[in-house]
Amino acid sequence: MEGIKGYYTNLDLNTIEPEMVISRYHDLWHVEKAFRMAKTDLMARPIYHFKKESIKAHLLVVFLSLCMGRALEITTNQSIARTIAMLWEVEDITLVDRKTSDSYTKRSATMTKELKLLLAKLKSAY
Repeated sequence: MEGIKGYYTNLDLNTIEPEMVISRYHDLWHVEKAFRMAKTDLMARPIYHFKKESIKAHLLVVFLSLCMGRALEITTNQSIARTIAMLWEVEDITLVDRKTSDSYTKRSATMTKELKLLLAKLKSAY
């Protein structure tokens, strides 16, 4: 009512400045955006786990997906949804699992100039 806002943290304020806590709180929208992206662009669905190990494994998979999605956004300068849509148009791509040497090939009919540029960006980055 009086316009006063408080922040609660488990961090030791002797080692961290209060301004840092406030700025990190204001950056939470990035996390919220990432989870919205996971639910929509990655077509995630609700999964219910009851065992601690399953919950940890699920969180790891989700976190890695978010990291990979964000890396693709940074590398390509476009949304993950757009990148995924363009990659589905790839004429011929083979993915090789370096540990097992298994390979997976995806083929389609056309390759646009925009798609060639995207693949060049990804190839140079990774």
